[in-house]
Amino acid sequence: MELAKCSLDDVIQKKIKIEFTLEQIVVHIKDLIDAVNYLFKMHGISHRDLKPQNILLNRQNKLMIADFGISKKIDSTNLIRGSKTVVGGSRDYMSPDRYD
Repeated sequence: MELAKCSLDDVIQKKIKIEFTLEQIVVHIKDLIDAVNYLFKMHGISHRDLKPQNILLNRQNKLMIADFGISKKIDSTNLIRGSKTVVGGSRDYMSPDRYD
């Protein structure tokens, strides 16, 4: 298991001083999209609580997705489009249509 030095939230809140170039930010965003896409397409897993606190950085400043506590395996029997039945997650990071 890899050791994380901080979360992306720590960097955003400036608790940890790490400077990223625009090119590094673009690579990190692409890596996150690829990771979430891989989880869903290859394993049918939806994280359901992706936020800066759940994105960790290792000692080489590579990103890692953490906290799969409310993740869910999505398949044709439990995929409900347009439903507000999602339980859990962080309200600040949910789309407005997911809560009242």
